[in-house]
Amino acid sequence: MRNFSKAILVASAALCLNLSAFSQNVSFSVQNVTVKEAMEQLKKTSGYSFVFSSSDVDTSKKVSVSGQNSSIQDIIQQILQGQNGLDYEIQGKKIIVKKIGTSNSLKNQKRILASGKVLDVNGEPIIGATVLEKGTSNGTITAEFNLQMQQNSD
Repeated sequence: MRNFSKAILVASAALCLNLSAFSQNVSFSVQNVTVKEAMEQLKKTSGYSFVFSSSDVDTSKKVSVSGQNSSIQDIIQQILQGQNGLDYEIQGKKIIVKKIGTSNSLKNQKRILASGKVLDVNGEPIIGATVLEKGTSNGTITAEFNLQMQQNSD
């Protein structure tokens, strides 16, 4: 029974430490700085770094952020305020910022199947010819007499 009580106490302490790490509060204040400068200051203050595509975030936008013993989520929301269509996710000490509804995964891309034959001037099949979709890097190399190519299209 005594060991069970110790186990409960240790588990409770571990849970409390885990929750306090998850909901880390920070004191942070910057006035009229760019989003980029605010992100850099937050990294210096808290150790959290931002990961994002430069085409998604306007880093030159001026912001003022203030919070005493505020959650990291509150500070992030103030930094990203006014930038429509953005969402973020915290993974460890990384804040991943992305556009809402965008994904580079293949499952969200439309697939098109193209097939045909690549022939020389005499009408003979060309094996090993490179075939590319115009304006993209999507393509394949012919391996048999009949070409079958799968491509992604946006």
